[in-house]
Amino acid sequence: MKKKKLLTIYSVILLIIIASGTGIYYKSNLDQKNKKQAISNNVVEYLLGLETFKYEVPEKVEVTYDKTMGMFIASVKFKNNPRKATVIVSEKNEIQDIS
Repeated sequence: MKKKKLLTIYSVILLIIIASGTGIYYKSNLDQKNKKQAISNNVVEYLLGLETFKYEVPEKVEVTYDKTMGMFIASVKFKNNPRKATVIVSEKNEIQDIS
């Protein structure tokens, strides 16, 4: 009887640990996704404010995180134009470099 009760208690504790770990993982994943979306919006707004890209229409923005530099890299592809713009953005969502 005691062993069955202990087994039940340990099972409940294990399920709580697994559930909280899963919740933390999904929250972290959602935070990263929201950060990439904010950076994407910031980059498009910045590029459209520049004279060179003033009349361009962004088609696709890909944001990746470079662990070695500790910065985000956004690649912007434009409609009806073969060129791409690459923008380096800090973790604080500040534009660092553009090419």
